Amino acid sequence: MSLWDAGIQSLCQTRSTTRTLCLNGHGDKVQGHDPRPFSRGWGWVRENQEEAVNYLVERLPNLDRESELKAVPLVVGYSFNEKTAENGWGTMTRENWQAQIETYENLEQFANGAPAVDDVMTLSVLESTADSRPKVG
Repeated sequence: MSLWDAGIQSLCQTRSTTRTLCLNGHGDKVQGHDPRPFSRGWGWVRENQEEAVNYLVERLPNLDRESELKAVPLVVGYSFNEKTAENGWGTMTRENWQAQIETYENLEQFANGAPAVDDVMTLSVLESTADSRPKVG
């Protein structure tokens, strides 16, 4: 059973910043971290899994090629699903973030209480790139 299916809906491939950078007039720096190249790369991996593993093992020779060949379909399966078919690679929702915050709050992971979801996340980068992220699943 995956963590997601067990209720730990951790978002992968998120980009983090500080409140100072993002909220105090430097949002352009966050927007500059464009997810489109990552999404195109993952789209390519989805269509070229064996070649992608060959590149990966070439760059990281300590990895076992046969293990990576077994793992890549699983990773691609998590990276592309019915939600990415509708909204594009990397899609996430405010509700998803809220569920994750509630999980960590229930586990008493916040020393000063859980943050409000709107204080710690934005979908603006995803919204601005929605037309160019692969919509497959």
